[in-house]
Amino acid sequence: MDSVVDGTGGGEPPSSQPIGGTSKSWDDVSTLPGMATDDDPFDEADPPPPPPPTVLSWLLPLGLGGAALLVAQYRLLSTYSDLLLPIGAILIVIGLAKAFLAYQRLKHARALRAAAAEAEELAHNPRTFTPAELRPYDGKDPRHPLLLAIKGRVLDVREGSEYYGPSGPYKVMAGRDASKAFAMMSLKEEDAHPDLSGVDDDHLKILDDWYAKLTKKYPTVGRVAG
Repeated sequence: MDSVVDGTGGGEPPSSQPIGGTSKSWDDVSTLPGMATDDDPFDEADPPPPPPPTVLSWLLPLGLGGAALLVAQYRLLSTYSDLLLPIGAILIVIGLAKAFLAYQRLKHARALRAAAAEAEELAHNPRTFTPAELRPYDGKDPRHPLLLAIKGRVLDVREGSEYYGPSGPYKVMAGRDASKAFAMMSLKEEDAHPDLSGVDDDHLKILDDWYAKLTKKYPTVGRVAG
């Protein structure tokens, strides 16, 4: 009696058993449509890799972006040109003014250093001045120290610039021998000279008091010729 093959029989179908109504054996299952083979494990082939980027592919977006930026800037400048021009002019003027002030401060600082160096030299090597040579030392030129003379003796009065400087109350005494003005207690320009002719003894005593006071307070840096 023929054996019956079922789900519990443990038997295997013969290799010649038809599958799907065709003469395919179990050994040919791997070649059925829609199933992968050992040579090609995937149903579809991998897509080809993208081409490498070229120089043009990099430059073209940059060029287009730059052009768009220039157009935007041009439109902005065109829109606000009436405002930008005066604002730019104002900024230029302010910049020039600041540069000029900085230059003036630097120039003044250099002049003060030169005056200090000259005063130091005069302190170690006093010199003889003519009246004309003493005039530039009245404090108006910052390149020279502030000097005055009394009874022919030249003093460095930089420490008393608030009195004898260009804005001080005794500025008429600076840069000259103003012995008569000291004697007469005068601030007149016509009295600022060394000629003591006609000065009485009382005023000569005042002059001596000024001489003692000033020569004690300020260093001597020279004398006036004559």
